Amino acid sequence: VFFADPYSPWQKPLIENTIGLLRRWFFKKGTDWSTVNEKQLQHALSILNNKYRKSLNYASALEVAMAHGIITSDPNIKSYI
Repeated sequence: VFFADPYSPWQKPLIENTIGLLRRWFFKKGTDWSTVNEKQLQHALSILNNKYRKSLNYASALEVAMAHGIITSDPNIKSYI
């Protein structure tokens, strides 16, 4: 676990970059979060989790998590059993 000091975005650049992408691509600054539904949020997170990142050796966060056994299946694929 990594703890960053308050108001120190340079200590967590990947998180700051991801927040920037969320704002740039999906939810502009000043978005009324009471109007954002679960489906919209899951769509945005799915796109970001599948985005290839240089810091992960050009793998996606989802691929890295699956490779390390953090998750066992793609959470975006619904299982109908």
